[in-house]
Amino acid sequence: MALETEGSNPFTHPNTCFRDAMFRVMTRLVALAAVIAAVGATACSDDPATPAPTLEASSTGTAVADPLPQLTTGLGEALATETSADGGVVMRWRVDAPSAEGVASDLAARVAGIAGLTLTATEVTERGGIIAFEGVRSGHYLVTRSTGRGTPVELRLDPLPGPIAPPAGTAVPLPGAFPVVEVPIFPGAVVVAAKQTNLGDGLVRFDLTIESERASIEVLGYYADLFRAANWTVSAGAGVVEVHGTGRVTTVWVREVPGEASRTALEVVQRGRAGAP
Repeated sequence: MALETEGSNPFTHPNTCFRDAMFRVMTRLVALAAVIAAVGATACSDDPATPAPTLEASSTGTAVADPLPQLTTGLGEALATETSADGGVVMRWRVDAPSAEGVASDLAARVAGIAGLTLTATEVTERGGIIAFEGVRSGHYLVTRSTGRGTPVELRLDPLPGPIAPPAGTAVPLPGAFPVVEVPIFPGAVVVAAKQTNLGDGLVRFDLTIESERASIEVLGYYADLFRAANWTVSAGAGVVEVHGTGRVTTVWVREVPGEASRTALEVVQRGRAGAP
């Protein structure tokens, strides 16, 4: 039986170099085990990050993120925020940007890039603009003329959508000379009555009734903001918006229809006889 010579078995009589090498190997193994454990804990965590709030897109039934954070981020601290029990939201800012037209264009591009929203109206001028949208949330931005204190921006979100029936009225065509560029039809609304009358002295009046899944008060608010963005003179009262234009269109009245919450009356007076371009 052979006897071990001192130092011949490194496990019983290790020399200094071997001991150092083994220490380095064991250190690396311990470090590798710690990394594997950390990765496993991350992948198998029972406490995942809280997901963003979601809403259901009515057209597809798929869940999408609530767009409110994307609609408000980057605008700075809101000067005012109003919310209602049914989910309606009004927020106001003064954006640090010199061009109202540039701000309105940027907001239109922003809405176009948000999942679950569809642009329904984009009216942009050097004085600002109105950007309307619908989808998982419906509403609009109103941008007005810049001042030395920044560009005023207002965001209005309609109450959270519910099971609202679509317009039931039969659509009728608009009169051919109706100034649809200056007075666009409320997004998603159906024209259910239309009449055109020559008033004399080169004036024409158009009387329309539109039907929408939105309440008439929301339609009035849309038109008030639209014409303010065009720098027209706007007077709003109980159930009526009166507007005085500066070009071909001289006067617009937008009124609630008594007893018809989904219907709104528009009366538009413009210069030029019926059928004139």
